[in-house]
Amino acid sequence: MPDITKYKSVAVPIATYNDLMNIAKPNFRSAGSQISFLVDEAKKNPSDKQIRKFYASLLKKTYSS
Repeated sequence: MPDITKYKSVAVPIATYNDLMNIAKPNFRSAGSQISFLVDEAKKNPSDKQIRKFYASLLKKTYSS
């Protein structure tokens, strides 16, 4: 039994799991390792909120001139 203080289960639709494994297999990653990799990569990018704020500021500049 895994240590529940270190690991959590995640339920995803079968289609999502199949997509995940299609991404993971060529990189020799397990499902858990692939999720960890994707989360680490996502943390390097701006959040959805930051992206919306950026584009809103561009629109504001465009229409205020």
